[in-house]
Amino acid sequence: MVAFLTALSLIILAVHYQINEREVYIYALFAFAISLIREIIKDMEDVKGDASFGCQTLPIRWGLVRTKYFLLGLIALFLFTLFSMTKPLHAPTLAYIFMIISIPILFVAYRLFYADTKQDFAFLSSLCKYIMMAGVLTMLLV
Repeated sequence: MVAFLTALSLIILAVHYQINEREVYIYALFAFAISLIREIIKDMEDVKGDASFGCQTLPIRWGLVRTKYFLLGLIALFLFTLFSMTKPLHAPTLAYIFMIISIPILFVAYRLFYADTKQDFAFLSSLCKYIMMAGVLTMLLV
């Protein structure tokens, strides 16, 4: 829900102002995907506490390993979709920005594959926050 509302805030801007709509939709996708990835990682970080309260999160229902594979697939799908949406715009600046931002996203995927402690997931969650901030700041360049 958090990821959906984050993306929706950008979509409202695109609908209201109708300037650079496609770029705003791409950033909405970016906001949705990074927020969703971070929320799932936070659930992985707090799996013991959530389980003690009877929460039904992905890591509790599927286990950490299956949730990791789901997230890795989600990251791959996100990057593929991001570049697929960017290519028709013929906006080299936007493409370069997303290539640069892809580096820490791929690092998150790499570290996620080997993560198994609460500290590992806390680090990944923090890294996702920095990626979010970098994404927002790149809006100034587009």
